[in-house]
Amino acid sequence: MKLTRNVYTPAPDGEHNAVVADVVDRGVVTSPFGQKNKIELVYLLDGRDPITNQPFRVSEFLTQSIHEKAKLFQRACTLLGREPVLANWDPDELIGCQCRIQTAQQTNARGTTFANVVGVTGPTKGKRVSVPLGYQRKTYNRPKTNGGALANAHGAGDALPGNPAQ
Repeated sequence: MKLTRNVYTPAPDGEHNAVVADVVDRGVVTSPFGQKNKIELVYLLDGRDPITNQPFRVSEFLTQSIHEKAKLFQRACTLLGREPVLANWDPDELIGCQCRIQTAQQTNARGTTFANVVGVTGPTKGKRVSVPLGYQRKTYNRPKTNGGALANAHGAGDALPGNPAQ
């Protein structure tokens, strides 16, 4: 058996129109500040990877906290255009939200270059990024499935397999 590396081109530095394509429960992750429950926000950008011809994908890992000073709360306010309703709030509500993100490339200790999300703002009027038909949501540690569709007031893309548009 031969093992191969995935071909990966990091998103270029700069501002990009994007859509939140997935929210993944990463479970308990050990961080420099101890063990934290984390989620991953997966953004698809308007630009395409020249090697795979797929939209660039950038992820952001956030602590599962909806405290008003938490980054997840701030992202939710920006993406939704309002404060989330805190009683039993489901982060999957962010799927389909249009936005602009600022990315910056970084190289880790192993020499792998990747793109970091350094800022998120509201969407550019008249610009829309769609989730490609056939996009597969990650299943890592997902305790539930998204029974809704991507179609929401934020201009979502195509419905995902198993998540028909309503």
